[in-house]
Amino acid sequence: MGVAENARVIDIGRGALGVLDLLCAPAGPGGRVVGVDRQPRIVDAPRQVAAQRGLPIEFVPGDAADLALPPNSFHFVHEHTVSLHVQYPAAWSPR
Repeated sequence: MGVAENARVIDIGRGALGVLDLLCAPAGPGGRVVGVDRQPRIVDAPRQVAAQRGLPIEFVPGDAADLALPPNSFHFVHEHTVSLHVQYPAAWSPR
């Protein structure tokens, strides 16, 4: 995927667990892996799975267009079909 060691990566609108487990390996123990979804129930279930598997993933419930994360805080941003679920996709831009 092009994720470097120690990279900060984020998966937007990931659904269940998405590709977060695949992003953990290349980022390594010094990296940061974050999953975002606007539906809290979709954040809770994968959080439990990640904990059971020992995956160091942070889960953030929220709208990707309005996250409390500083701009340019990630090296790699992944999203897949998120724009299908956004009311005004042309106005949406992840940070």
